[in-house]
Amino acid sequence: MTTTFAPADLDATGSSGESTPISIHTAAASGSGASYPREFSPYIDMAMPADADLSAIAAASGIHNFTLAFVLSSGSGIGWQGVGTISDDTLANGTTILSQVQAMQAAGADVTISFGGAAGQEAALTATSAASLQAEYQSVIDRYHVHSLDFDIEGLAVGDQHSITLRDQALVGLKAANPGLIISYTLPVLPTGLTADGLNVLASAKHDGLAIDVVNIMAMDYGSAVDNGGQMGIDAIDATIATEGQIAAVGLSAKLGTPMIGVNDISSEVFSLADAQALLNYAQTDSNIVRLAMWSVARDNGNSAGAHFASPDSSGIAQQPYDFSAIFHQFDGGAAQPPPNPPAPAGTTADMVLRRSDGTHEIYDIGNNAILAAYALGQVGSDWQFVGLGSFQVGGRTDMLLRQQNGSGTTGSFEIYNISNNNIVSAALLGQLNGYVQGFGNFSSRGENDVMLRDGAEAFSVVDIANDQITGIAPLGNVGFNWQLGGFGNFSGNPGEYDMLLRDTNTGGLQVYDIANNQIINSSFIGTVGLDWQISGFGNFGSVPGETDIIMRNTNTGGLLVYDIANNHVTGTAFLGTVGLEWQFAGVAPIRGPGTSDLVLRNVNTGQFEVYNIANNQILCCRCADPIHGQLRRLNRAARAGNG
Repeated sequence: MTTTFAPADLDATGSSGESTPISIHTAAASGSGASYPREFSPYIDMAMPADADLSAIAAASGIHNFTLAFVLSSGSGIGWQGVGTISDDTLANGTTILSQVQAMQAAGADVTISFGGAAGQEAALTATSAASLQAEYQSVIDRYHVHSLDFDIEGLAVGDQHSITLRDQALVGLKAANPGLIISYTLPVLPTGLTADGLNVLASAKHDGLAIDVVNIMAMDYGSAVDNGGQMGIDAIDATIATEGQIAAVGLSAKLGTPMIGVNDISSEVFSLADAQALLNYAQTDSNIVRLAMWSVARDNGNSAGAHFASPDSSGIAQQPYDFSAIFHQFDGGAAQPPPNPPAPAGTTADMVLRRSDGTHEIYDIGNNAILAAYALGQVGSDWQFVGLGSFQVGGRTDMLLRQQNGSGTTGSFEIYNISNNNIVSAALLGQLNGYVQGFGNFSSRGENDVMLRDGAEAFSVVDIANDQITGIAPLGNVGFNWQLGGFGNFSGNPGEYDMLLRDTNTGGLQVYDIANNQIINSSFIGTVGLDWQISGFGNFGSVPGETDIIMRNTNTGGLLVYDIANNHVTGTAFLGTVGLEWQFAGVAPIRGPGTSDLVLRNVNTGQFEVYNIANNQILCCRCADPIHGQLRRLNRAARAGNG
């Protein structure tokens, strides 16, 4: 059993205010000896408006994992802060806790959801049976897909035997139904160890057959009579050592964690940055400690430095934002966060994004036919697949769209990663959509970058996206499945249009659909090309203003052929030459300079890239780059404006 503990301040009734917990891993002496990775998972109060954007907080602080507080009993079952049902989770910024959790999970974070706390009633206090209580807990797992739950048992709840037993029984069933589920109990503590009520909670769990994974001690608000003159770092270490012995005496072997940063509810108790460092130093030497937490993320700043009271949104001491997080984050290996990537070098006209097999993304700045710089963008879980690049937010920067796969690829959540100056600066979850992604374009004629989908019934639809939100969905109509997407461009030459080219897989026929204001306003058959010629890409290869031309490649010979298109007609063709079939299409982008349409190929055997500069339907020159390993995700075809 792993024990997590949070430093808490106790009043005469045994209740605590805000605390910072330390986690102890506890397992029965005859247990399996399973190991638990060390982690820093601070509490974050989801009732605070400042805590409504987890992705932004993670980016600013480097925090990988969060413990979300608190789920309580409500008149409708259970809800956040005891309001409504668990699905009533809209935040002050208009997003939902669900979308925030999904965004963090997509980024590889571990999210714990905490029940109880000092205010309100934990669900076990109002439940009518263990079965109904288990169902309420299960509803949280089903909604947020978490594998770690925390129960902050304090105040009157820590001495209420009926609710203690009911909770244990419900959690025994919950763990059986959810293999791998981690349960932590957060309990009040003194420098001398757990209170008698806290020890009874653990003894009851053992009696009821509940394998608690983590005991979290609230190392705070001890009271001046027992706090060693307010030496909070020493108090937290003493509490940890004492609790380890108590858990062993109950028949468990334990591992611990937690403090309340800054000014505690008892104002003479101030947990300083030096105390945090002292606790970290000790925790790194004690193999029983597996988790450090703190109350709370919103307090990890010095906005009310010098205050003699506990603030919900400041530590009350002189510090920089996230100083406590930076110290405790070293516990799980997060000591050295890489500095932000620098802006793109001068002369950058295009970007290339690669993804390695482990989900790591890299960005390459390209200009004047050369790779000018390369940087890591971060890692995303392998279940999130690359969809494309586009500008989904006002400002014209290039963002990355990923989709979580469910096996068939027709449904799954979409997430946008906003990229600026070669860094992922924020993430936004769009939600689930049905259909296969066809591509991106300004189909709404509003300057947006919208998504084209096609479902299993041959129907096309446009999903309008603005400021990282879906603003509308418009059906376009059905086209037979023998007509497959070729690509997008302004083939008609009409301002404001973004047209779609389909190809008949039986005959090789090419059909243009003119799209404006989310409607197909015209269609034109532009000719037939043999099926041994495959579409490679689109660009202005003829150097005629306003044209979108097609480059095709012969699958037998490697020959390259340009079809000039204007006003929905093929106005000319030009043979560019032949390239070995080991060189595969990678993209068309302004590699040579702003406004150019250059062809990029990649050698499937070596990973080497080759650029073909094209103008007036002729290859002007070609240039090879060194091999790069990883899967090419997309070349940004738009000219760079310095905001990458």
